[in-house]
Amino acid sequence: MKATGALALSLFPMAVMASDCVSNAPAFSPQTSSFAATCSPGETIVHVAKSKSPVVKLDFPSDQEVTISTSSGAKSSGGNGHGAQVCIWQSWDMGKPCGASAVSQDGFNDWNGNASCGVKVPKGIQYVRALQVNSNADEQNTTITIVCRRNG
Repeated sequence: MKATGALALSLFPMAVMASDCVSNAPAFSPQTSSFAATCSPGETIVHVAKSKSPVVKLDFPSDQEVTISTSSGAKSSGGNGHGAQVCIWQSWDMGKPCGASAVSQDGFNDWNGNASCGVKVPKGIQYVRALQVNSNADEQNTTITIVCRRNG
């Protein structure tokens, strides 16, 4: 009985994390894409289409300003989806996402959300995740695009 209670308590934080896009920083794995180099202003360095909450590894030789944008979708049969949202998390600032979509209305069949932010990525290895959460729905696709602005 004690083992069952401990198991339930150990699983609870994971369930909370999975259902809240803006309050709990996600894991930055598995890695979906990577970019390791310098880049020019206006250059698209990452474009991942149709993934599930993609993770991008960045490795810049110096601080780099970028714009990160994401779009995400979810589907629910029977119109019972709710709580869908997409957020952009960065490994160097785990306090809050740098961008988040509005939360879906309750009772959706199809949902689409967008988020974007401009950030300074510190030099070295860093990670970005476009995290989508929802209830009673399936994540259909989440895209993430990263465009360089200027060296920071």
